[in-house]
Amino acid sequence: MNRKYKFQISEIRELLRDNELLVCYIEQLPNDLSRNAIEKRLERARKIYYLFSNIGYDKIQLVKSYSALRISKLSWDKIDAIEEKFE
Repeated sequence: MNRKYKFQISEIRELLRDNELLVCYIEQLPNDLSRNAIEKRLERARKIYYLFSNIGYDKIQLVKSYSALRISKLSWDKIDAIEEKFE
């Protein structure tokens, strides 16, 4: 196998994991939500989880100027910048 082929397989595995997570999440939600709305909710949750898991759970209370909603609306670059301030 060449390297490019392995990279494509890892991407496929990641997409399958994301799809499994989405299916599991969809089963727990009301039926009237669209797939797009569900994906937006998951993206918001990923941003918040990513930020707090990388800065450390002990520093969560130091993030007072950002609400969960505000964090979810930030771009990934801005989340990385906030993370760097806590390192």
